[in-house]
Amino acid sequence: YLLGIINDIVDLSKIEAGKMSLESAEEFPLRNAFGASLSMVAPLGEKFGVTLISDQPDENVRLLAVERMIRQILINLLGNAVKFTNSGGCVYIGGALLPGGGYCISVRDTGVGMTEEEIGKALQPFGQIQNHMTAKHNGTGLGLPLAKAMMELHGGTLEISSVPDLGTTVLLNFPAARISAGAAAAAA
Repeated sequence: YLLGIINDIVDLSKIEAGKMSLESAEEFPLRNAFGASLSMVAPLGEKFGVTLISDQPDENVRLLAVERMIRQILINLLGNAVKFTNSGGCVYIGGALLPGGGYCISVRDTGVGMTEEEIGKALQPFGQIQNHMTAKHNGTGLGLPLAKAMMELHGGTLEISSVPDLGTTVLLNFPAARISAGAAAAAA
């Protein structure tokens, strides 16, 4: 756990200092990152009685990125969604090609939700929202800021919309330059 915290701090510091690059970016099937992330978070969902629902991307959808970072983003988002969803709730992950050739991944939950002010706080390093779910879970407040920084490093955006007591949706928008031509052709 401590090593994970240290690695998150180091990664965030590298990104903020402009020292993390995408030199190791390679094209890979986005479906692989979905599958790996879901398998990491599934035991947490079972533990807390939260159903995970996945709409896997078509096998032709390929992303030019650092796969380790994309997996980390998805694990952070799915883990948060599970942790802040009551037993009996669900977490959904899916994606779609965008008209301009980009790709949008959506992580949606039926959890406790957040106010606009809380979203702002959650996006700050070490910013943690206090609610009835927080006491049950370990956390440092680095997951969302790190996910946002990694998305921006890839030229993408992370957008959060949320309603208290109704849930949260996080959209990961990748630019067309990160989506392989094969994926765009398959969608046409």
